[in-house]
Amino acid sequence: MFYYSYETPIGILGIEENEGFITRLDFLKDKNEGPAQKTITETPLIKKAYEQLTEYFQGKRRVFELPLKPMGTDFQKKVWEALIAIDYGKTKTYKAIAERVESPKAFRAVG
Repeated sequence: MFYYSYETPIGILGIEENEGFITRLDFLKDKNEGPAQKTITETPLIKKAYEQLTEYFQGKRRVFELPLKPMGTDFQKKVWEALIAIDYGKTKTYKAIAERVESPKAFRAVG
């Protein structure tokens, strides 16, 4: 597992790579924070993720081209898939996302 953090317009983001996939993005309080027991290295894939995030924040990118394999519960994975399906510049309520993942009463869990 590799991990590296960057300053971004929305704060410090930590990016994790595991076996050729981006597996985690974290908001950090400072660049020294981050998961223990990870190798702090800027891999080519982590750098590519950062570059694509930078392009997104600059309004130059709307679609990410990265191998993703987020780790979470089945419910979390369904929610993340629903979030990816939201068009650039659009928003959805937590209720709408909960309904999309067929858990209409789980809007608090979505948020």
